[in-house]
Amino acid sequence: MTESSVLDVDTSPPAPLCEACKGFVDGLIAWGFKEPSDLQSAPPSGPSSRWGRSEAQSHFEHYGTPEEIIKSAESCSLCRLILDLFEPGDVKDMTGLILRPWHGRGHGWPQTHGIRTQLKFKDTFARTDNYRPEPVRLLRVSRILPYTHPVPEEEDKKPYFERDVPESAMSQDCLNTIRVWFKDCAENHPKCHPVGRSSVLPTRVIDIGIGADDMPVLYVSRGEKAPYAALSHCWGGYVPLKTTKENLDAYRGGLPAHQLPRNFQDAILVTRVVGLRYLWIDALCIIQDDPEDWAAEAERMAATYRSSALTISALNAAAPDAGFLGPRAQKSVLIANPGRVVINSFRQGFSDAMEESILSTRAWCMQERLLSRVILHFGRDQMYWECCTNTAEENRGSSVYNQERLNKPSKVSYQSGNHRTPAFADARKEFHVSGPENCWLTAVEEYSHRNLTFRRDKLIAIAGIANLVRAAARSKGGACSYIAGHFMGGGYHFVSSLFWSARLKLLGEVKLPDGTTGMDVLTRSDDNYPSWSWASVDGDVEFHGFSVENDDVELLDVKVTVGFDDVMAERVEARLKLRAAIIKAPYNPAWRWLGEEIAGTIFPIASCVVLDVDRFRQRDYWILPTETHGILVMDEVKPRVFRRVGWAKHEEPPPGLVPHLAKIRYLVREFELI
Repeated sequence: MTESSVLDVDTSPPAPLCEACKGFVDGLIAWGFKEPSDLQSAPPSGPSSRWGRSEAQSHFEHYGTPEEIIKSAESCSLCRLILDLFEPGDVKDMTGLILRPWHGRGHGWPQTHGIRTQLKFKDTFARTDNYRPEPVRLLRVSRILPYTHPVPEEEDKKPYFERDVPESAMSQDCLNTIRVWFKDCAENHPKCHPVGRSSVLPTRVIDIGIGADDMPVLYVSRGEKAPYAALSHCWGGYVPLKTTKENLDAYRGGLPAHQLPRNFQDAILVTRVVGLRYLWIDALCIIQDDPEDWAAEAERMAATYRSSALTISALNAAAPDAGFLGPRAQKSVLIANPGRVVINSFRQGFSDAMEESILSTRAWCMQERLLSRVILHFGRDQMYWECCTNTAEENRGSSVYNQERLNKPSKVSYQSGNHRTPAFADARKEFHVSGPENCWLTAVEEYSHRNLTFRRDKLIAIAGIANLVRAAARSKGGACSYIAGHFMGGGYHFVSSLFWSARLKLLGEVKLPDGTTGMDVLTRSDDNYPSWSWASVDGDVEFHGFSVENDDVELLDVKVTVGFDDVMAERVEARLKLRAAIIKAPYNPAWRWLGEEIAGTIFPIASCVVLDVDRFRQRDYWILPTETHGILVMDEVKPRVFRRVGWAKHEEPPPGLVPHLAKIRYLVREFELI
């Protein structure tokens, strides 16, 4: 069957449109869905005066008042689709709607990848919220292929191709896709299954039986080997059904199927679809009111997820009863046929789905994803496959990333800016293919972005990864110790890992009392961990130059009185004895720099100062500069005893200042960091 005949199978007529939407669609069709160099080269029918150019890009002026688009949305499906992108409060003050149909060109995207929708207001600045930009709200022009048809690789010559994804994940097409992905991985991906079907069952699993009507039971394993699935989900504060000391024996005789939350029922169905008999769900397989059992199973968490044949990831199920196999969120409007060209709500790609999901906000779920070799993600509008060899999207039906790149992962480095999700995806593959040694700080950066219900779990919720990293380092010979989230020995640069800060490019702007702006950074809610540890703060952190050792700082001694080498420590007391060149410097919160007085003049020596605490108070701090890692900012709590309070970037030397002159006042001292 030829491509044209495949696309012409659906003979449905295009949707009826209002005058404004028809003018917009006619323009897209007249120009072949590619941005013209001259808007008059193929004038669209209808009110062509609505087309114009701004910001070096063509745009379309839609309706000018909220009343017009709200009224039109009653009968025009495209207006309805546009209106659904915005909150009601966003639209009520608008003075115009602009559509930019070639949003994203020049960034490696297909030319019609995105239609950016923007509202205009009388006072644009008044609509901004403390310097936060208006969210990018996108639609997409797509050419829909049958679900079983492969997606062409040459997308730049035509509208964006995607498969006709079913409206519900319960459809047979979706279930067949799950089977195909799982079978292909099991048979053709040796990197994904070094354990797989020969793995030892966890302490308890749910035995779902071999028939569709079999009653699931809680099974206590005896060390036997069998493949099993595991569920990664959000508890949402309350789980209506969980295992306790009281109901343990009853559940071993059979689980009350009619009382199981939707997430658990959906996970059982997916487990049956791929032909597995056993399923691990934390709420049912850990005795929730038994602290000893909980602690033991939490320590085994790494093995549980790492050995699962499949991890089922409910990305956007906010609570156990939400379910993840229901209707999808995407909507579309057919604008041209033959050809099945639609304008649809922007279906999330793999990276966006991972970054914006509910699971990505949960700290416990981070290690579940990192440790799992094979994952089936259920998103808001499609499924995603992620294993050690391949990553795929349901609407594309093929790999998202190049196969050769995944088979030969590059060295993982720390994350930069807002590229957290791709860096973490690479780290996950590196973790399983090459070993966990190079992934620790990247994992910490991802972990710090997420939320914990109980702060006492700060190290516990990442303990499974820490255990594997430490074991891998020790297996290569030499000592390796773990102190408050930092590794010492085993090839790890302990001193370098002390140079962390709030994530610079994700900092919001807040008003200072004098009307200037300052950076909104981290919070330190208790003293359960040393100030030098990333575990002492809550919020996004990033590390600076940890790939090499820090020659500017000498570690003389480490004294740990509580929590030494304990990956599950709820409290750590540790003091570092260091030798380094340090100097006292005045901090100006309005200018956000630290200075140094030379010949009666204050020179800025550190810019972009990111303090963890007291960031709006002008005072003197002590700074420890390094050549490659930035500047550690410290507060002297008593003579030669300091607490870490922040980090700063180097300032370029002022013109005419002899470089060595600035170092005259630095003192090489021995001191303690607590």
